[in-house]
Amino acid sequence: MILIVGGGKSSEIAAEEVIRQGAVPLRLVLPEETFSFLPDVETVKGRLLSFTGVQGNFQAEIEIDREVKKFNVGAAVIAVDETPKVSDTDCITLSSILENNYLKCSGTIVILLDAKKPSRASHIVAVEKAIEIKDNNPDCRIYIITPEVRTFGLDELEYCKAQKKGIIFIRAEDIKHSSGKMKVTDSPSGKVLDITPDLVITDEEQEVKNAALWAKAFSINLYEDGHFRLGNVSRGPVTSMRNGVFLCGTASRALLPREMDTSARAAATRAVTASQTPLMLNSAEVDEEKCASCMTCVRVCLFHAPSINEKGKSEICRDLCQSCGLCVNLCPASAISFKGVSRIELRNAVDDVLRCLHE
Repeated sequence: MILIVGGGKSSEIAAEEVIRQGAVPLRLVLPEETFSFLPDVETVKGRLLSFTGVQGNFQAEIEIDREVKKFNVGAAVIAVDETPKVSDTDCITLSSILENNYLKCSGTIVILLDAKKPSRASHIVAVEKAIEIKDNNPDCRIYIITPEVRTFGLDELEYCKAQKKGIIFIRAEDIKHSSGKMKVTDSPSGKVLDITPDLVITDEEQEVKNAALWAKAFSINLYEDGHFRLGNVSRGPVTSMRNGVFLCGTASRALLPREMDTSARAAATRAVTASQTPLMLNSAEVDEEKCASCMTCVRVCLFHAPSINEKGKSEICRDLCQSCGLCVNLCPASAISFKGVSRIELRNAVDDVLRCLHE
C-alpha cells in the first residue's frame, strides 16, 4: 500500500499512477480540504498522528472521526499543491477564468500580473487565455501588464502568437488603479499610459497550506518560503530527505501544468519501487556514559534522528537515521558510533575515499 497525501490534482494523478503500477493507494486528505473522489482509490479524511518505520515497512497512525487507525504502507507520496490566497479585491482572478470555457467582452480587457508570489505558470496561462479570449472576441482590446514577461522556451512561440493577434504587452512596475481607470508607467520608455478597462483580470499570490503540519508528521524539512525541501541531488528526483517518502506537486517546486503530471507519475513510480525494496540501515548508536548532552548531534543532523531523552542524554531514532556518519564524526565526546564500525575505521574509510578523489 502507498500512502498519498493531498487533495489536489497532483494527488489524483499520483493515485492513478500507483494503480497503473499494480499497487494499492491510500489517499489521505485533511478534514477541511476539498477534493474529488476517485474510483478504485480509498480516500480517508483525517489527520496523520505519526509515521514510523523504514522504507518498505512504514506504519501510519491516522485519526479518522476521533478514532485512531493504523495502516501498514511501503512508501509515501506527499502530493500537495499550492493554492491561491484569498483576495479582497473585486477583480476577476486568473484561476477563476480558467474554469470558464467562454468569456464574452467586446471592450478593453487588462490582465494584471503583479502578484508578489505568483505561480510559475501564471504568465503562460495568461498568454494562452488572452489568445483564446481574442479568438472569441475579435473586437476586444487586450493588455497584459507585468513587470516581466516570463514565457520561456517553446512558450515564446505563444508570446509571439499573441503579439501577432494584437495583444499588447506592457512592462511596468508602477501601476495605479482607481475609479475604474489605470495609470501605468511603461518601464522601457518611462511614458505614462492611461487605460480605462472594462474588465480586469488579476493573478493571485500562491501559498502552501499545512506544509508545516505535513513536514512534522513525516519528519522532513521545509525551505524558508514554506515549500517542502527536496532531497539531495544524489538521491535522484522527487525525493525528500527521508528514504521512502517522495514529493510531487507545486508545494515542493514551481511546476508548469504539464510538469505536474510528470512529477506526480515519477513520485508514484518511485514509491511503488521503494515499497518493494525494504531498506535496512545500520543506524548510529549512543553510549550514554560518554554523552555530554551538548546537542551537537541534534543540531547537525539533517534527518531529525537525534533527540534528548528523559535521562538528558542523546538518543538516535532508528527509523530516521540515514547512516550518513555526520553525528559520529562531529561528536566531541566520541559517544556516537556505528555498530561494528569504530570511529577510527570510519575516518580511515573517509580518508581512503578522499585520497581516491585526488589521485
